[in-house]
Amino acid sequence: MKQITLRLPDDLHARLKELAQQEHRSLHAQVLHIVEQAVPPQPAGQGILGGLR
Repeated sequence: MKQITLRLPDDLHARLKELAQQEHRSLHAQVLHIVEQAVPPQPAGQGILGGLR
């Protein structure tokens, strides 16, 4: 698993934190959930570039 540093505007951080509380998740889990929903699953047998070389 990779680790990144993410800088957020204060207002976005506050909105994410509020949403996380409403969803009974940690802020980390909420951000991860949103990112997982936004990025389509990778088809089997294809690399990060979707088979492009």
